[in-house]
Amino acid sequence: MEDSFIEVILTCANREEAQAIASTLLDKHLVACAEFASVESRFWWKGNISEAHEVRLTMLSSTTKFDTIYQQVKKMHSYDTPALRAVPISEVTEDTKMWLGESTSGQ
Repeated sequence: MEDSFIEVILTCANREEAQAIASTLLDKHLVACAEFASVESRFWWKGNISEAHEVRLTMLSSTTKFDTIYQQVKKMHSYDTPALRAVPISEVTEDTKMWLGESTSGQ
């Protein structure tokens, strides 16, 4: 079966945390790339609506890597409940598919 790909999204407390997580995931070939964006967030936490300035980390990977990515994020993230999620990529060019496959296989 051919591997399918995902966009992995994670909010981090700050740029340093996002960069550290991204670097580790890249070094381990768990993701092919990482993008950083500053965001303002509002969310429910412990019965109250909270606000935070965060960094959204968006990464590309394969579906088979998600559980390992999650285990690594849990070790490194400062939040009690890191909001890690993945969105399936329904279409991708052949060149991009080859690059994603090579990048996440360590070749």
